[in-house]
Amino acid sequence: MGPSGEGIAREGAGETFFASPDVTFRTDRAPVPGLSRPIMTPNTRKEPRHRRRLRVVFEGRPAFTTNVNLGGFCAELMRAVSPSTTVEGTITVEGRDFEYVGDVRWVKPGDLRLRLPSRVGVRFVRVAPEFATAFTQSLPKR
Repeated sequence: MGPSGEGIAREGAGETFFASPDVTFRTDRAPVPGLSRPIMTPNTRKEPRHRRRLRVVFEGRPAFTTNVNLGGFCAELMRAVSPSTTVEGTITVEGRDFEYVGDVRWVKPGDLRLRLPSRVGVRFVRVAPEFATAFTQSLPKR
């Protein structure tokens, strides 16, 4: 059993994996035979995610984020891209555009017939240094 008591836990190659209904894609390994869903590595985020709807330009196409942190973002797109793709664009915070280069870490395909967008997780490889300050200052004060 996994940490929440649901799903499938598996160890291999020195790593622990967990498959549950909310896990959608894993970029560095093929799905495990016999599982109904692909699996992914455990959460390795160093920064908390913040639910923010920011405008991003993703490979020349406009999109919006669902959550963001200093390490990357999740965005909704009508056309999915392949995992492990390097992407370039801009992310807008408080009216200022910041250029980024990132790696697509995971993809959850949407359904064009139902007008459901795809979701992609992007890890920043390079982002303008001023982004961290602008993003942190834009967060609600607690």
